[in-house]
Amino acid sequence: MALVSMKSILHHAQTEHYGVGAFNLLNMEAVKGAIAAAEELNSPIILQLAEVQLPHTPMHLMFPMMLQAAREASVPVAVHYDHGITFEAIMQSLKYGVGSVMYDGAALPFDENVQLSAEIVRIAHAMGADVEAELGVVGGTEAGGHEDINECLTDPAQAHEFVKRTGCDFLAVAIGNAHGPYVKKPDLQMDRLKQINEAVQVPLVLHGGSGISDDDFKTCIKHGITKINVATSLQERVLATIDASNYVNFTQKMEMAVFEDVAKHMKIFGSIGRGRI
Repeated sequence: MALVSMKSILHHAQTEHYGVGAFNLLNMEAVKGAIAAAEELNSPIILQLAEVQLPHTPMHLMFPMMLQAAREASVPVAVHYDHGITFEAIMQSLKYGVGSVMYDGAALPFDENVQLSAEIVRIAHAMGADVEAELGVVGGTEAGGHEDINECLTDPAQAHEFVKRTGCDFLAVAIGNAHGPYVKKPDLQMDRLKQINEAVQVPLVLHGGSGISDDDFKTCIKHGITKINVATSLQERVLATIDASNYVNFTQKMEMAVFEDVAKHMKIFGSIGRGRI
């Protein structure tokens, strides 16, 4: 299947009721491990990089590598720019050829988030790319998230208006999820998610996938979540596995650690054997 749009992957997942992992990958070994897992399990996959990661993982090196890996893959692979904050960086990612971008205006007042998200949608669509937007502030520390994960949850009625006014292709929601390591067991508001899913037609996105229970993942997918972001879990698995005494061993162990963590999440999300969309 090789390089495909995130829209094609997520619309199939939405129709068939499974989830697709979107993995933040920070080096070549991570990309190789993630693709290897997707191919072995015959699963679609989304490779992504967030703006907060650019100081140590520059997009001008990572996106060409991700895109080439996607083109050579035997399963559907999308390449996505995650948590875009600045207009300049989002435009640069589009120039590198990613198929979709996220504009994160969640911390802004509702009308300003609508206005800026709609502008990114207009430009990205003109360039043949899709857009993920966020309504409600996801907790944690990534991209300016708030420490109190209940501070600003997504309102179902606002979600309907937001999608209608922005024209976004995917909507990231805040239902008690958080970026980074969870300091306590997440309390996800499934009734709220169900109401959001009933209010909008676009695929829904769950950020903060590291640390959520298998059962909660499955319930989220049942109520409309199709894209699930995973970053911290990958990093923790690598740090717990690598051996710095030998460079070749180091890189092989890093690649295998990512393979194992990606495969684990694909099994939970139900995407195994979905490699034809």
